[in-house]
Amino acid sequence: MDTALIVAFILAILVDIMLPLLLVYYLIRKFRTSWKLAGWGALIFIAVQVLHIGFLWLINDPAKSLLLQLPQTEMILLNAALLGILAGLFEEIGRYLSFRYIIKKARTWKEGLMFGAGWGGVESFAVGILVIFSLINVIVLPNMDMQSLNATGQLSQEQLEQIEQAKEQITAINWYDPLFGAMERVFTIVLHLALTLIVLQCFIQNRKIFLLIAILFHSLVDSLAVAMLGFGYSVPVIEGVIFLTALISLWVVSKLKV
Repeated sequence: MDTALIVAFILAILVDIMLPLLLVYYLIRKFRTSWKLAGWGALIFIAVQVLHIGFLWLINDPAKSLLLQLPQTEMILLNAALLGILAGLFEEIGRYLSFRYIIKKARTWKEGLMFGAGWGGVESFAVGILVIFSLINVIVLPNMDMQSLNATGQLSQEQLEQIEQAKEQITAINWYDPLFGAMERVFTIVLHLALTLIVLQCFIQNRKIFLLIAILFHSLVDSLAVAMLGFGYSVPVIEGVIFLTALISLWVVSKLKV
């Protein structure tokens, strides 16, 4: 068992789960903002993702048929653009409708931060739960005896091959890989804070152009990450690009403070 890998997974889980909770706690103590805004952010994010995933499921077959007809480069770029644009549309329109119809009194910078913390925080929390299951697999699968596991012959050959493939994937994990995932959660929460404040400007400045800006920014970030992954860029390079977007997001957060 790789002790360093286990420790990295534990640290990643702590970051994924504790960071959003600590952020909400900090905002409550610092600005005396209601935690209910974070709760609304979390609930609406979940609702938006249900709609988003449902829509992706509906268009999966026709989109796949279209993409498979294209050369690889065009396929990767179109797929990245499609996924990025849909993410931007669903999430930013969801934020906009939230401010317009649900949290109509939330019009300050600190209230936008709290809502964004809940929106990005629940995503980070969910990722942390998934990482827990990944850690269980890392601990259990490498020590699994395939002959003993299939002593009764109930597992099919396909299932055995899937287990072997999973064991090989675990062997290929670098000890520091989970830490990149944890860093991505930090960067992504910062991005969600910035996007929330951008959408909020639609109501503070009474200019709907900010909704378009948020959609484009979100779409660009997601499309870029998906495209780089499709073209085989290494995880450190991809996370480096996401880090740059987090720096831009921090600048946006500071500039929109009033």
